[in-house]
Amino acid sequence: MVAPASVDHNRPNLVRFLKFTLPYSAVHLSCLFVFMVGVSWFALAVSVVVYIMRGFGITGFYHRKFSHHAFKTGRVTQFAGAWLGTSAAQGGPLWWVAHHRRHHRVSDHEGDIHSPTVEGFGIAYVEAAQYGIPSIGGKDGGASDAIKDKETGIICDGNNLDEIYSSIDSVLKN
Repeated sequence: MVAPASVDHNRPNLVRFLKFTLPYSAVHLSCLFVFMVGVSWFALAVSVVVYIMRGFGITGFYHRKFSHHAFKTGRVTQFAGAWLGTSAAQGGPLWWVAHHRRHHRVSDHEGDIHSPTVEGFGIAYVEAAQYGIPSIGGKDGGASDAIKDKETGIICDGNNLDEIYSSIDSVLKN
């Protein structure tokens, strides 16, 4: 059994706003200062390099090294990777690793704050509809929001095998 998350992620609260939303918004709004100072190729190049380095800090170190122990390094390299990851403003290494490991324990179930189930499947249904490929989706989850029944696909009861078979048969005949 996995303990519930310490913060109710479906309910806004002041602490979560001050810790995540405000800094995130401030960083993005600060890009508007470019109109006051101007743009140079050097500044653009530095921005791209810093972006890539921060991404490597998150994917290479926070995710692969610290969360999954995918490779071994010395202490100095670990420190440098943690520093790069921290500069990406996604929380400290211990916080990030704890949340990521929890995500793996309850992946796509209740308590998974990073579940792509609804959005991921929803996008797949929308793409299929765009190319004229009919989809079959269950009434639960995100499928019923993404499929127009009898128009871009069929929505059926995912627990009823007869209804599933009938839906598959209908799609294959058309």
